[in-house]
Amino acid sequence: MSKIQKIAKKLVRKLAKKVSTNHLFEQDGERLKQERLQIEKDVGSQAGKELVIPASNALIEEHLLQVRVVNYWATWCAPCVEELPLLAELEQEIGAEKILGVSWDLFQGGELSKVCTDIEKMKEKFGITYSSMLVIEPPEQFFTYFEVDPQTVPQTIVFSENFEKLFHSKEKLTKEDLQTIMSLLQKEVK
Repeated sequence: MSKIQKIAKKLVRKLAKKVSTNHLFEQDGERLKQERLQIEKDVGSQAGKELVIPASNALIEEHLLQVRVVNYWATWCAPCVEELPLLAELEQEIGAEKILGVSWDLFQGGELSKVCTDIEKMKEKFGITYSSMLVIEPPEQFFTYFEVDPQTVPQTIVFSENFEKLFHSKEKLTKEDLQTIMSLLQKEVK
């Protein structure tokens, strides 16, 4: 295990402990923004492609501006898992730096460190190295912020260099979708 992975796992455990603490004065659904931002800063500064980064909407948006393909998914979603081999194939064609996986795993609950481990194992199983971010915002805030279909996974969106939507799939990707995505991205390069 690399030094970065060890540091990230330690930070994730620290975050999980803080999240699991019952704050008596916290309103239902409220997140402690200062803690979250500090944890993001700590984890983000150690980020490598093999890590799953717990992230706020703002951090996800920052990373979206650097990629062309975004895949919204969750490990508990069977169609999401079924399309991972196609996403691995896409990654080999266009490069890991052009894809971002955004996981909705915490929307169903669960312990943060276990969820991160599950995502890492799934990525390893399919040979995926592109960056993965784990949404830590409440679902309603996330859906409103990014204007994606609520509770619909998988979703894959392809953006132009000018951040215009070129393609939006709201179901499991097919081989034909993969060809369409590669064709769209090749046209953008020319």
